[in-house]
Amino acid sequence: MIDDLLYLLRASLNTLALSLISIGISTLLGVLIGVVCAFRVPIIPILNAIFVGFVRGVPLLVVIFAIYYSAPAFGIDIDPFAAAVTGLSFYFTFFVSEIVRGAVGAVPRGQFDAAYSLGLTFWQRARLVILPQALRSALPPMINTWLILVKGSAFASVIGVWELTTASTELAQRTVAPFQVYGASMLIYFAICFTLACFGSFAEKRLRFQT
Repeated sequence: MIDDLLYLLRASLNTLALSLISIGISTLLGVLIGVVCAFRVPIIPILNAIFVGFVRGVPLLVVIFAIYYSAPAFGIDIDPFAAAVTGLSFYFTFFVSEIVRGAVGAVPRGQFDAAYSLGLTFWQRARLVILPQALRSALPPMINTWLILVKGSAFASVIGVWELTTASTELAQRTVAPFQVYGASMLIYFAICFTLACFGSFAEKRLRFQT
């Protein structure tokens, strides 16, 4: 029993790695795209709106399948883990971009004008004036998006990534004890998501305290 639990915990490390890498990439790209869209840089908002509509209408699993099975057609040799990271990052980048765009749009217009009057560059205005204010309203929905991403990482199992869901299926078939195995798997997923949610609450309180 202990060996089985350790087997699941080892697999959960891959789930953590997959989730954290995807969170980092999607958050970085999403923030950049969201800020550019909020400042109404030509063409970018239109492209963002197209991709946002795309990811809202296409299941995450289909995106992962498309990346994994289409890459060889373009001469790209991609392993399952990289395909899963690419799919998750692409999919959630545009959810993050919409969150950031909305949060930046909620910052009073006077803050933009004041930053501009100080002679700050585009990125200085965004980094020093606008983003710190927008972060307070963007953080709660962004944490929720991260939680969805962690749970969505289970789709990586269908293309052969060895992670928590894959290990749970293997263990359930080997032990013929699916209730216990998937019950333990659910608890591990809950622990990961609960920890992430607690981090989000802590960060949100710190931001409130600083302001």
